[in-house]
Amino acid sequence: MTTSEITALPLFDDIPRSHRAELARLADRISVPAGRVIARQGELAHEFFVIIDGDVDVMRDGELVNALTAGDFFGEIALVGDPHRTATVVATSDVELAVLGRREFRTMLARCPDVAATVLASASRRVVASLRALEMH
Repeated sequence: MTTSEITALPLFDDIPRSHRAELARLADRISVPAGRVIARQGELAHEFFVIIDGDVDVMRDGELVNALTAGDFFGEIALVGDPHRTATVVATSDVELAVLGRREFRTMLARCPDVAATVLASASRRVVASLRALEMH
């Protein structure tokens, strides 16, 4: 990826320029066609994803729980907690993604405290929402 592509993602707004360049080196850019499963609930997780362009649906136990679009991210829960995916993510349009593997994700968290705080807060909110949904069933 390029530094300008990283700079365009809101998740990385508050990180220093030097860290943006490092993230650009760490991240891969991939294209996913509409209809393709990006992550499958229950599988071992190895990546963190940031949506550059396009839309995805997040499904848990076959039910829609969230819809994400450009600037949103997913995959963090399995990389900071249980190593299994907590949901299935399906591209609902052609999607461009920035992808960080487990090692690169941890490097990002260690070197970019602002990004770490955002990602970990999101993971916490998503886990709490999942627990509340379970209580309702």
